[in-house]
Amino acid sequence: MKTTLTKIIALLNMKGGVGKTTTSVNLAAGFAFLGYKVLLIDMDPQANSTDVLLDIRQEEIFLNEDVIDAIGNRNTKQLDALLDELSNYEKKEIFLDQMLENPALTTTYKTKFDNLHIIPSRLELANVEKAIRNGNEAMHLRLFNIIDGLDGQYDFIFIDCPPIINTLTINVINVVDEIIAPIKIDKGAEKGLLMTIRELIAIANSYRLHIPIRPLFTMVNRNNTDRDRIAALSRISNDVIKPIVPTVRMQAKAITQSGYENKAVINDPKLNVGLDYKEVVDYLSKEWSEA
Repeated sequence: MKTTLTKIIALLNMKGGVGKTTTSVNLAAGFAFLGYKVLLIDMDPQANSTDVLLDIRQEEIFLNEDVIDAIGNRNTKQLDALLDELSNYEKKEIFLDQMLENPALTTTYKTKFDNLHIIPSRLELANVEKAIRNGNEAMHLRLFNIIDGLDGQYDFIFIDCPPIINTLTINVINVVDEIIAPIKIDKGAEKGLLMTIRELIAIANSYRLHIPIRPLFTMVNRNNTDRDRIAALSRISNDVIKPIVPTVRMQAKAITQSGYENKAVINDPKLNVGLDYKEVVDYLSKEWSEA
């Protein structure tokens, strides 16, 4: 399906709260810091990667009287307008939902980091899936048409996916070389990973694709419990599942603060979690250069 040498990687796990967006932003920034030309495609309607990389500031406290009244009156139109104000987009951007419906609109935007561009997302992306399903064009090739129009101008494309399997996910699977599945070690970690692997393999098989899946352990507490669970999960290692050896430790305050301040942690040498992401980037860079 691919027509360029660009390496395309999706960040995906059906289980939420695993550090997927944080990982997407920091891996994309990390490869950009190495001098590669990198694009991040934000496939998540929550648009958190977009907020960080375009430095879109949102008010931390937004439950004002207007919001409370709109909720009390079940006024979805007013809530839409308030959410629109909260996002503070300049409105001149063209967003992924528009590009999926019309690839001729495809545009990438510079971010705060050198060598890193983004295709931004917004809430409207959640509504475009139905239009894709009911459209006349092949529903699984919409994202391919966008990437194909970029003419191989990027070395790496990272795709930040929502924690769900749907038509948009099928589009992702039809363009990627590999999938990174961030995993937080908790009670539902193994079930979430296995559910994700099962669904991804089923979709890939239906299109006769072979896509390696790389589990990445995030938010790791370096205690015996987490070490034992990582060792157990890492036993699954073959042509389909290729665990990433470096792990990313838990540093909740740094991650939370970076989210509010729209920062990547990988460029902060004072943060252990930033050093961990740098180690992951170095590991993947070596793996992919030797492939």
